[in-house]
Amino acid sequence: MNRNILVGLFCSLYSLTALADCGDSATSIEAIQGRGMASPLVGQAVTVEATVSAVFQGADKLDGFFIQQADRDPSASHGLFVYSDSRVRPGERVRLRGQVKEFYGLTELTKVRLLDRCGQSQAPEALSLPMQTSETQREALEAVKVQVPRLSISQNHQLSRFGQLQLAPRVIGSPVSERWLVDDPSTSVSPTEVDYLATVETLDQLHLGSELAPLDAVVSYGFGAYRLIPVQPVSITPMDFSLPKKDARALRLAGSNVNNLFNGNGRGSGFRDGRGPENQRQYARKLNRLSQAFVRLDADVIALNEVENDGFGQNSTLIDLIESLNHLTGDDRYQAVTFSDRQTGTDAIQNAMLFNARTVVKVGQPRSITELPEWENRWHRPFMLQEFEAIRSGQRFSVVVAHLKSKGSRCPEDTDQSVQQEGACMVKRLNAVDRLLGWLSIPEDQPAFLIGDFNAYANERPIRKLARAGWKTLVGTANAYSYVYDGQPGVLDYVIGNAMAERLVLQSGYWPINSGQVAGATQVPFLSRLRLPEFYGFSDHDPVFIDVSFR
Repeated sequence: MNRNILVGLFCSLYSLTALADCGDSATSIEAIQGRGMASPLVGQAVTVEATVSAVFQGADKLDGFFIQQADRDPSASHGLFVYSDSRVRPGERVRLRGQVKEFYGLTELTKVRLLDRCGQSQAPEALSLPMQTSETQREALEAVKVQVPRLSISQNHQLSRFGQLQLAPRVIGSPVSERWLVDDPSTSVSPTEVDYLATVETLDQLHLGSELAPLDAVVSYGFGAYRLIPVQPVSITPMDFSLPKKDARALRLAGSNVNNLFNGNGRGSGFRDGRGPENQRQYARKLNRLSQAFVRLDADVIALNEVENDGFGQNSTLIDLIESLNHLTGDDRYQAVTFSDRQTGTDAIQNAMLFNARTVVKVGQPRSITELPEWENRWHRPFMLQEFEAIRSGQRFSVVVAHLKSKGSRCPEDTDQSVQQEGACMVKRLNAVDRLLGWLSIPEDQPAFLIGDFNAYANERPIRKLARAGWKTLVGTANAYSYVYDGQPGVLDYVIGNAMAERLVLQSGYWPINSGQVAGATQVPFLSRLRLPEFYGFSDHDPVFIDVSFR
């Protein structure tokens, strides 16, 4: 063998041997991490001695472990991910040699050789996680074990697919600097298990607003975001789903988009593909949850959106709902506002209205905007109006059910600019508001309420146009939500009143039992086995309610 090669091998072996003993000179983790967004030592071989803080080994996980040293420079991370299958335990002090690499933004040690095991001690203490952190501050926490304070679930739409939740102090209004992803160590898509949720028993624990108790986690980075990987299963307190008690003096008016309540042919079959329940079992489950929720809601008038437009006969969906509600209450209190046996409009879904015959009575016949020849039936579900009289006070009031065109598909008037500003079909929604205002003829001294899914946020033009015409939103929308789109909660459902109605409000709100649920939970093994409250999850919109006093 060439003498130079022998000398080189001897020097390399001597170098490794000299660096192999515990306590010998080594590179600090802070020097490896550096103060910037990437390591200054990328591609270099280093020797490091540190304590194992967390282990996530296995091909279906991170296939490695985290190590940590004492924090001497707050501007540089003192933790490091080690991509290695060496068997180690939390609290074990190890001496390693490997090559520094940036793996899609995560600084790690690869091509690792375990030089020595330097004894067992306590796992590193978790550093208290600052509530507000910039990108630079998060980089200085990369691979560090932290204690996360009590936070709420502010997003859950990636849980089914990636095992992720977003945490923040509040569901609405928390700045980006206060939001954190919590993630499992698996890199799998649609994981069959999520380790940190091992102790979760009910699906409502994963609803928006549920609170995670303080937890220990390691800060990691991947797919363009910093994320928290818990080192043990988390404890979660479900959000409070209780409703405010209704005052004995009050009438409760409510609205609910029931998300395609279809009963097929009304005889156990005939269900449509792609809209509503697929079979009788799914329909029965949805109807029961909806009925359980409405009985608890205890509203005197309920405005409904997205009920199957199959008339008002004995086999119709609306009559099915009435019978289900009255079965639960044990009497015949709930009745439907009906237009004989005919359909309303030409769409597959319709607006509908229920009322409690013990507390209110209908005055006259319902009216529908389809009576106007210029109405565009193709684009809208017709508004419907019914006048009522409160039995106790004798006060008359009117309720209008509204459901404006959604943002989900393009309309002829759409431009790229209008779609970017307020979603598809903005002009159709504005036209609908114009026609509604022109159609309404309600005495000035009579309270009137517009209730439904307006498919517009509070700062968008349909709601602003109603406000300019004297119709005010009666349910607070600040820090509230009734629907979640692509993980972003917001308000689409309203009770809007005239000046007389505004004076009568006792309390109002949204009942968050639907929109904050985990989407697609029934199709995901680790979620489908979780128990579910019987009144929860019948739609993708939350009911809105308002209590008014007619003294």
